[in-house]
Amino acid sequence: VKNGSSINAMGRRRMKSTFADYRIYKDEGALSIRAIKPLLRAAGNEGQYMTLQRAGMVAFEFASRSLHEKERRYDWQNKEAFLVNVAQAGELLAAKELPISFRTRRMEGEDATFKNYTMAFQKGSSTSGTTGSESYQLYLKTQALGQDKKESSTMVPISKGEFMVIRSLLQYSIPHMLAWDQAFASGVDRVEGAMKSGFDSEKHEFHADLPTEDLWGKNF
Repeated sequence: VKNGSSINAMGRRRMKSTFADYRIYKDEGALSIRAIKPLLRAAGNEGQYMTLQRAGMVAFEFASRSLHEKERRYDWQNKEAFLVNVAQAGELLAAKELPISFRTRRMEGEDATFKNYTMAFQKGSSTSGTTGSESYQLYLKTQALGQDKKESSTMVPISKGEFMVIRSLLQYSIPHMLAWDQAFASGVDRVEGAMKSGFDSEKHEFHADLPTEDLWGKNF
């Protein structure tokens, strides 16, 4: 038992990264949601503290279903992704009605082609077979701005429970996207450009409370 405990302890010490995502598989397509950590850099005369260089994001990755497979399989090699930033996460949490959509444009590919991305949440028809149950649709549309102007679209139906999980993940992710969790956990009393406030971060824990049913239930 002692040797086993030592091995487990060594394994925990070696594990420096954790890879986790939330996946939804449906007949129409699949969705994977994962966090992209913020980028920090050393600052100060001797690099004694860290500052936020680029905020983190939440990646929504869409994969279409492979049409020629008898089993339910998805084309993850040709997946498309929409990167949700802090402001967009806040917009979804503050939304009082659907649909709500987000748009962005970015350059990618060997030919450096710009592509327009549109991701939208909207209400859908019931897919659970339960009377009165709610469902939603999440879709991603892309359009290349090159000569071919190629377009693609992937839609993933989601249940009310899955929709609530997505919103909860975004709510929890916001402090981490801004590295506030690291600022509170570091024990440093000063942030760049700010004065000491007398707050002892080592004696306080940061909790991202989940919204109540009243906040979301009445609106959706």
